[in-house]
Amino acid sequence: MIVSVRLILMFCLAAFSAWAADLEPREIVRRSVEANRGENWTIARNYTFLERVETRHLRADRSERSRSVRTYDVTLVEGSPYRRLVARDDKSLPAEEERHQEELLQKSIEARRKETSSERSKRISAFDKQRNKYRDALREIPDAYNFRLVGEEEIDQNAVWVIEATPRPGYKPRSRYARLFPHLRGTLWISKSDFHWVRTAAELIDNFHFGWILLRVAKGARVEMEQVRVNGEVWLPRRVWYVASARIGLVRRYFVEQENTYSRFRKFVADSRVVSTTALE
Repeated sequence: MIVSVRLILMFCLAAFSAWAADLEPREIVRRSVEANRGENWTIARNYTFLERVETRHLRADRSERSRSVRTYDVTLVEGSPYRRLVARDDKSLPAEEERHQEELLQKSIEARRKETSSERSKRISAFDKQRNKYRDALREIPDAYNFRLVGEEEIDQNAVWVIEATPRPGYKPRSRYARLFPHLRGTLWISKSDFHWVRTAAELIDNFHFGWILLRVAKGARVEMEQVRVNGEVWLPRRVWYVASARIGLVRRYFVEQENTYSRFRKFVADSRVVSTTALE
């Protein structure tokens, strides 16, 4: 369930962008969407990284019920990502668990290397298909919102425009993931130099039902994302945070806050290696 909520809320981050002050905000957004759907999207696919996931399960009054921290090494194995647990609560795994994680990784590598050409193509295509669902929905963003340029700021030495986006009356989503747009409003901070998103923040303005599992994310859910330019060639997420109340079916309800932080970006090459747990200390 948490993964489903996260996918919904992370997707809503992709709703905005900008370039020149003399352009209308909608045209600014249109150009930015094309920039983010293009080369940046392609290059980003070939980066590996460490992902730290801190999850807080909350009570109805928003007090903390439980907390967990997991760190993963996300790398490419034979053409698609593999996510390996390397730390818990910011500490290296016990030796036995580390060996187990290493065994799982080696089994995955061996299994993927034994695939036929058809099986390999099917696996990689499934990964790309999921990514492309989000990318394709971005095309609808310029039509889905009314945009307003509200100011200028500087973030991490990047001059940015600040643009607000509110749902556009009469907009009819054409794809599955674009169904979220009429329920979402947000603000984005856009680099003046290259169209890309430096920061985004969004909020659900009414309840949103999603998928066959009857998942309902409640009004007021919020999400934020920060990006960083890596190796002078690509913008990648540095931090993703969300807080949400969600219900599955008619009974089970969740309150959750999660923060994902990303570091140690590595451009994948043939001899790339996964990190060891000692590298985290």
